[in-house]
Amino acid sequence: MNKTILIGNVGSTPEVRTLESGTKVAIFSLATNENYTKKDGTKVEQTEWHRLEVWGNLANVAETIIKKGDRICIEGKIRTEKWEDKEGNPKTSVKIRVERIELLGKRREEVEEKAEEEAKQAPKGNKKKPLLGETKESNVAFEASKNEGDLPF
Repeated sequence: MNKTILIGNVGSTPEVRTLESGTKVAIFSLATNENYTKKDGTKVEQTEWHRLEVWGNLANVAETIIKKGDRICIEGKIRTEKWEDKEGNPKTSVKIRVERIELLGKRREEVEEKAEEEAKQAPKGNKKKPLLGETKESNVAFEASKNEGDLPF
């Protein structure tokens, strides 16, 4: 099973591209931190940077909601790409194909408040869901739809 769960801080506002097919893809980075103490008592904070790739409707959510500095939890799959550079040297890149995003902390509260306000202001009979994608858990947790699995490039 290829499943990854990360909690961290968004390092850059998502860069969104629209492919010729009309499908959107968002790319951004996530920093995760690990803190530990060495035997000599020295405290160490280790930061890992992860490249995230988000497709389809979830890319719309990332474009609209996610901002640099946000604390988020993502679920996805690890993808490895291999290629050769201009000189013929082999290169490898690892990224996470995101299938679920959840806002955490203060931004979560802000988005929930905004969603509640939008719902109150919506005309009666308007069944529009706030902020693009209410799910069972919360209106600030977004998942890729089941038919958005692996997309061809």
